[in-house]
Amino acid sequence: MIDMRIRWLIPHAWRNHLTELVIVAAGVVLGIAATEGVRAWTDAAEARTIRQALDAELARNYYAMELRQRMGRCIDRRGKDLLAWLDLPPERRRPLPVLTGGMGGATPFTTIWQVAAGNGSAAKIPVSDLIAYAESYGAVGNFIRQRDIENGYWTNITDLGARRTLDEREAAFLRG
Repeated sequence: MIDMRIRWLIPHAWRNHLTELVIVAAGVVLGIAATEGVRAWTDAAEARTIRQALDAELARNYYAMELRQRMGRCIDRRGKDLLAWLDLPPERRRPLPVLTGGMGGATPFTTIWQVAAGNGSAAKIPVSDLIAYAESYGAVGNFIRQRDIENGYWTNITDLGARRTLDEREAAFLRG
């Protein structure tokens, strides 16, 4: 018959107890180190992905800002035309041309920045880069506010289209 008894090796010396304790401690330390290494690797990969998305969004925003700046001469010319039209006596004025809404152009977005800042992903980006992104998005925010104000003016001007006369309030609005 087969002997089914299990034999336990019981260390009887302090040296054996200490050896087993060191082995367990080394295993715990290796496990923690491996976990932290994987976490650091995934955080670095996530930070790279976030930075690529932020860079792409900022590139699009800078394009929108550049496009709007290129329209500056057109905006200035249109403003001068409107002021010259106001300086004419009402009987000599042609009807204001009907404008087609605001100034147009590309629309900047801050969606990726808001998501990254809101869910804590931005914390994985180095502080110096985070400050640079914050400054860039601050400039984009200022641009968006200014663009919205300008679009409001152009919408109001559009409402005046095809008219020969304006009341004093409308003329004051156009003169600024």
